[in-house]
Amino acid sequence: MKNEKKYPMLRNLVEEAIEVAREESERTKDRMGVNWANLRCVSIKRCVDEDGIESFHILIEEASPDANEFIQIVHRHVSDGILLLTSQVVNLEVETAW
Repeated sequence: MKNEKKYPMLRNLVEEAIEVAREESERTKDRMGVNWANLRCVSIKRCVDEDGIESFHILIEEASPDANEFIQIVHRHVSDGILLLTSQVVNLEVETAW
């Protein structure tokens, strides 16, 4: 049985966001605290709090936990993509780790 990833739309948006950040890094010659060779999204989790408010937690490995510019690019690209595709605003948390 093939291991299907959940949330393929979100995963595609994250992959696009990583490419946008990579292009910005190359343009500005700023590595952004990222190991570009091994960078990858390792998990996307859907969370619902006790009030029923939904959010998504995105974990990307091979970037510094304080890679703020990279995190902002990913967050903005994914948020904008979700809004464009679904007309919904979704709460997101983007976390980076080595």
